[in-house]
Amino acid sequence: MDEITEKIIIIVGENTEEKSIDIDASLFNMGIDSMNLLHIVNEIENCFSIRIPDEELLLSNFETIEQIGNLVKRIKDDENGKSNE
Repeated sequence: MDEITEKIIIIVGENTEEKSIDIDASLFNMGIDSMNLLHIVNEIENCFSIRIPDEELLLSNFETIEQIGNLVKRIKDDENGKSNE
């Protein structure tokens, strides 16, 4: 498991009552609601020093920890590519 995924697990874990967190499980099945999700997005932006663009704020990007990790990696890669140009 990579560092990004581990950090996301911690962030999600702080926002749910679930004892065991599966990276492929639905966040909504873990009891995450829209208010929790807003908090998770804010924590992710702060933790990874990124800004999640409005067009990426889709439920499909936040259904599972794995999907959130893929989104963070994509944004970080995009930002690194822009800074190297």
